[in-house]
Amino acid sequence: MALSRYLDDKQLILLKQGKGFFHIGGSGHEAAGMAAALAFKPRFDYAYPYYREQAFCLGWGMTSR
Repeated sequence: MALSRYLDDKQLILLKQGKGFFHIGGSGHEAAGMAAALAFKPRFDYAYPYYREQAFCLGWGMTSR
């Protein structure tokens, strides 16, 4: 959850520096996203995360790259 918040803050900083063009943060959604990711079974459950589900994706094993 801390990584998700850090990445969200970093994305906002990059936007303010003119290195990005659009940002919709997911701050405040970390706990729900991480809990959902941990409850799902990989290779069994399907998920279609949306733009604020950064914590869900991180919880499922995706990297920030």
